[in-house]
Amino acid sequence: MLWKLLASSSRAIAGALDTMSKRLQGVLDESKPPDLVEILDEDYESLDETAEEWEEETAPNSLSQNEYQAIADEIEELKHFKTLAENIREDAKSRALLTALSTAFAKLKALGEPQKAIIFTESKRTQDYLLQCLSTS
Repeated sequence: MLWKLLASSSRAIAGALDTMSKRLQGVLDESKPPDLVEILDEDYESLDETAEEWEEETAPNSLSQNEYQAIADEIEELKHFKTLAENIREDAKSRALLTALSTAFAKLKALGEPQKAIIFTESKRTQDYLLQCLSTS
């Protein structure tokens, strides 16, 4: 799927990377229980023994520290790649499209035909980006 979006536009891939990082952040947010040991430390004398029992009863859907860190690292990578994709201001494909449209419109004008074009894309983000490119050219 990412290859398909990357083939579409840098805007499409940036949006997908943002969605992926937000979903992973949701996984982290749901799996991070409050640290009750720190909260209750001052009020509960036998807290150490109770905390050990809690660790034994860890919920099956909770993440280990390594899993949690791996997901956090993945989120940072996704955010970095998203930033890189967003910083691409003008890509070769949009430039080529504008050149092709300019040539085609010149020929249509010479023939006395209306200047119309249909552009197909699978990504809504790419469609929005192309609209922006065409509007400013």
